[in-house]
Amino acid sequence: SIEVDGVPATPPGGLSLRRAPGNSFLDYSQTLPLLPPAMLGGWTSLVSREAGGGAGFTTAGREMLALGQDSDPPKLPVGLSITLTMLATLGDPHYIGLNGFQLYDHTGAAIPLRPDQVTAVPANINDIEWGGIDADGSPDSRTADKLVDGENDTWDPEHMWLAPFTAGEAAKVFILLDTPAAISMIKIWNYSRTPSRGAAEVHV
Repeated sequence: SIEVDGVPATPPGGLSLRRAPGNSFLDYSQTLPLLPPAMLGGWTSLVSREAGGGAGFTTAGREMLALGQDSDPPKLPVGLSITLTMLATLGDPHYIGLNGFQLYDHTGAAIPLRPDQVTAVPANINDIEWGGIDADGSPDSRTADKLVDGENDTWDPEHMWLAPFTAGEAAKVFILLDTPAAISMIKIWNYSRTPSRGAAEVHV
């Protein structure tokens, strides 16, 4: 936990720090959200507790009753980092790409992501020795930050990611969250400009 002038500036349970990935591909910085004391009640607690002899939990300061049931529902995965691993294309032997993706939390709401929270390996086709292929000689614009620019249902290459691909080697997209999130759904838009360059398999 973190205190500012003796006043807690983090949730009651403290903050979770992201584990290092064990490679040098990522800028593994993490933004820690600090809130003024008046706003600390807004932190959401997903921790189960015993209340009045019955199981319950609190969320946003409100007590909720946990109903009994005959089976245990599958728990949503919770974490600070997500890796999308792509092992094959839809036919292209040299390039692989995506239009974009969107993460959703335990309430079904979209999780906003900044460009600096997304990294890819290989990064993009500018990694190729001969560099960018734009007509004016500038670096190619199909970089990993375009995966979270919100323009996913498009044919415009300015809003896509494209990287070199070698059969037998995985292309990976790393998503780094600043606070732990329960993921209920991941929506992926495949590469549309040249469909054969889309991902045939995506492992999460």
